[in-house]
Amino acid sequence: MTYPVTLVLPTGGPGGGQPGGDRESRRVGLDTQLSQDGSKVVYLSGSDTYVHDESSGTDQLVPDVRALAIDPTGRHLLYAPHDANAPSLVLRDLETGTDEIVSHQPASAGTDAVSAGGREVVFHSTADDIVPGDTNGKSDVFIRRFS
Repeated sequence: MTYPVTLVLPTGGPGGGQPGGDRESRRVGLDTQLSQDGSKVVYLSGSDTYVHDESSGTDQLVPDVRALAIDPTGRHLLYAPHDANAPSLVLRDLETGTDEIVSHQPASAGTDAVSAGGREVVFHSTADDIVPGDTNGKSDVFIRRFS
């Protein structure tokens, strides 16, 4: 079962309010995720994704992307850029701001696709050129490991 979540943000939208000022409630649905440790809330606003840090109360903007998964520790975000010329899946280290390409080929992933620590990402694709010899014409599951 899926339940809507009410997210309380500073007035003026993501990151736009004054400290200690009025707060607004924003109702969010399926495009909202909570890291397993509860430290981060990921939500979509328009075409942008935001990562809300519960301890600091700040929002980090990841522009023009759709978030797919956050790792259990809240440090790594798997996203799909809206730009058709960009890679289909990218993993961002939210602490350093660095990105690593997961797949250049059309691919998708579930909400639990990133391992703790962000070193492994599970995704699926119908592309036949991700690994040699993939000739079955069906969607396959892949694990991308980062060192």
